[in-house]
Amino acid sequence: MTKLMLIIFIVAFFPIPMFSQAAAPNGWNDPFPPHKVMDNFYYVGTKELASFLIVTPEGNILMNSNYESSVPLIRTSVEKLGFKFSDIKILIAGHAHPDHVEGDAMVKSLTGAQVVVGRLDEAATRAFRPGGKEHPIDRLVDEGDTVTLGGTTLTAHVMPGHTKGCLAWTLDLKENGKTYHALVECSLNGQFLQSLDNYPGILDDFRATYKKARTLPAELWVSSHASFYGLAEKYAKLEKRGPGDPNPFVDPQGYLAHVDQFEKTFEAAVVRRGQR
Repeated sequence: MTKLMLIIFIVAFFPIPMFSQAAAPNGWNDPFPPHKVMDNFYYVGTKELASFLIVTPEGNILMNSNYESSVPLIRTSVEKLGFKFSDIKILIAGHAHPDHVEGDAMVKSLTGAQVVVGRLDEAATRAFRPGGKEHPIDRLVDEGDTVTLGGTTLTAHVMPGHTKGCLAWTLDLKENGKTYHALVECSLNGQFLQSLDNYPGILDDFRATYKKARTLPAELWVSSHASFYGLAEKYAKLEKRGPGDPNPFVDPQGYLAHVDQFEKTFEAAVVRRGQR
């Protein structure tokens, strides 16, 4: 089993207590160097759990709070980059799994940020209540809705399957006088269907999502898990990047290969279940 396959397996089968604090799988919450990806877009997540900070003149946007135990690590990363955690004005959720939204209440209490969640994932998101705390949700978004702060606009794209309301986000980033279409992917992982919420229509949703994924502008792309977009390898290239070298996160062909890989593992899972 490859490293990526092992991570996908853990994502699918790791037990998730709904009303108590979940423990991160071994190594997932290890620190990872915070870094600028491009323009005003920064990585502030852990070794495996991706979180992103978008910095604007009117305050900052955080994408993905991850586990509650991840929040202090995210805060440290934000501060290492020279920003204030209290300047986070908006917290955006990707999808309703605890390794991405369990820390929402803690971030809300520390920053007062507006918590933005996809409408189709609202009920599932509210179910995560670490320590019995109510899950804060301040705004619900649908397909095509936007979140704007300080001149930066993100657009929501519903990509159902992994969860019913899985949200990807697009935005434009600039570097060296060029504008890049950037994608923050939700998750295309359908390899372990039996562990997901098998709602009516999930197979059709997954298949539609893979088709839609190929139409999204993704010159620069990242994902909800660091391993999904090869963060460790790309960061190593970023550290060695010289003047004139390409930004390693600009990887449109790698994105399409990623979609192909996850679609194949999903279809293999469907065959294993005797479905079509």
